[in-house]
Amino acid sequence: DASNVEAIACMAANHFYSDQPELALRFYRRLLQMGVNNTELWCNLGLCCFYASQYDMTLSCLEKAL
Repeated sequence: DASNVEAIACMAANHFYSDQPELALRFYRRLLQMGVNNTELWCNLGLCCFYASQYDMTLSCLEKAL
């Protein structure tokens, strides 16, 4: 289901742990577009950005997680 928040979060985590942070970022960004806005999401986004070598985005995501 394209609108199931939990399923999308699981897909993102699966890609992250499969060493595909760029794909995980797509799913996490979709969650943001769906209106999800919580610490866990911002922390996961920050980690994905870090492992995707997007260091400028990493800091801003982790700051939003605080």
